[in-house]
Amino acid sequence: MVDFEPFDPAIFDDPYPTYAALRDEAPLYRGSKHRFWTLSRHADIKAALADPRLYSSDIARGGIGITPADAGDGELPQQAHELPAGNLIVMDPPQHTAYRKVIAKRFLQKNMAPFEAQVRTVVDALLDEIIDRGEVDIVQDFAGAVPALVFADVLGVPQSRWRDLRGWAAELTTVPATSDAASRHQDAVRAVTELFGEMLPFKQANPADDLLTDMALATGDDETYSPRDFVGMATSMLIAGNDTTANLLASALYLFAKHPDERARVIQDPGLMANAVEEILRYEPPVHGLARVLTRDTELYGQQLSEGDKVLLLYAAGNRDERAFPNGERFDVGRDTTAHLSFGHGVHYCVGVHLGRLESRVALSRFLERIPDYDVPVADIHWHHIFATRQMCSLPLSFDPARSTTTA
Repeated sequence: MVDFEPFDPAIFDDPYPTYAALRDEAPLYRGSKHRFWTLSRHADIKAALADPRLYSSDIARGGIGITPADAGDGELPQQAHELPAGNLIVMDPPQHTAYRKVIAKRFLQKNMAPFEAQVRTVVDALLDEIIDRGEVDIVQDFAGAVPALVFADVLGVPQSRWRDLRGWAAELTTVPATSDAASRHQDAVRAVTELFGEMLPFKQANPADDLLTDMALATGDDETYSPRDFVGMATSMLIAGNDTTANLLASALYLFAKHPDERARVIQDPGLMANAVEEILRYEPPVHGLARVLTRDTELYGQQLSEGDKVLLLYAAGNRDERAFPNGERFDVGRDTTAHLSFGHGVHYCVGVHLGRLESRVALSRFLERIPDYDVPVADIHWHHIFATRQMCSLPLSFDPARSTTTA
């Protein structure tokens, strides 16, 4: 019988056999200690995401995270994992719809072209720093730096703050499992709140062509879109714009090392990279799952679920569901990936999807162009013991500088 404990350290390095067992044996699962249900099949997750009236994201109903307390592993300090008001991912329509309009235009696909040269410049500068070394920790020196530097300009925060921003984003995406972790989380919340609180009047007085200006000019003193909402939305953009892309880039270079034949396919046919990014998202998504709260009683798989119950939507399990993806446990950069769940679905479909795809495509293409041959100790790679983001502890990568391209 399948046993799923999301905070069990034994599961983090390879949760996928457990996910497969959930799909096959218990597509609607609730552990004996759990205060939540888990859905693991692609069709069920997609249906839940498409029905926000039943599956609510509203923080007032209980939020979208799964905590150790939900898993029956003790209690955390009250509100240890909450974010400031204004965070899109914890809103339902119509509030979500109104707030999303404030930022959506900035991320339209037609507005992405100017960023391609910027991403390439950032990536080449980082590669210039490491190309002569012959070894590098990709997590620290490349994957985390690319989105931090790019998104600093998108937001309109000085790039001198990128290290701070990246560290805070990492803390904010981690559901704290201990009191010390909860304290670090709250420190990050306070630091981000202070920074964006300072940026609001500055951007109102000094408007520029950036995301924080878009948000600042929409901010008023009433309850429609207040300064608190500005801070909350800026925080959510920080998280989405840094941590998830960093995790994706690290996972990509790991998977290309683990599957050299697929890496060779992309090198031989660079036009495959856009689809390869989608396959990486499907196969090793940066976020493994988020929860929703039921707004009324319902029935699934012959079981009664009650209003107020929390339901974990396990995206990473759905992404490998054989019912949606034949040979779903196989990494294949040429497969049809259009149905993957890593950007969500429905009203909460990722607003920054086009920027994330652009950053990943350009960064990975330039990396393989300049460092096509590299090695990773794939048998000794480990992942942080956190849920629900998928964060690699480190990715030591070695290569022969003489076989790499030293000019952009």
